[in-house]
Amino acid sequence: MFIVNVDAHQPCPRTLYTHAKPEPVRLYPDAIVRPAVYTHGAGNVLAFATSLGYKFKHETYKRGFIFRRGIVSVFIYQLDMFDVETMMPEKAPIEATWTIEARTPPTDTGVGPSIQALLELRALMKGLVDLERMRVEG
Repeated sequence: MFIVNVDAHQPCPRTLYTHAKPEPVRLYPDAIVRPAVYTHGAGNVLAFATSLGYKFKHETYKRGFIFRRGIVSVFIYQLDMFDVETMMPEKAPIEATWTIEARTPPTDTGVGPSIQALLELRALMKGLVDLERMRVEG
């Protein structure tokens, strides 16, 4: 999967990234650890992705909030789909599920501090939101 993230509030508004398969649960039972590659892009990034052999699948918009605590970013959002007939994003229904993700940035110092920060956040949020390791397919 190759993802183009567009953020109009950033100097270089497009971030290209891809995630590899998660590491085995037996290595990291408390958090999903997966290799990732991030880069900033300019120009026609969709043509670039196509030249690498990727095919356009769909366009979605994450609508919600981002909170930060130390190195952890917490994303709370709903996914809105893009309606090709009206050429506008179509809001998710009010009863649609909200997704909560807690992430740390890529690091070259090892995953220990990142996992520790996620576990501290999980303990802090216990009872309000029970954050658990998700099952991830490939």
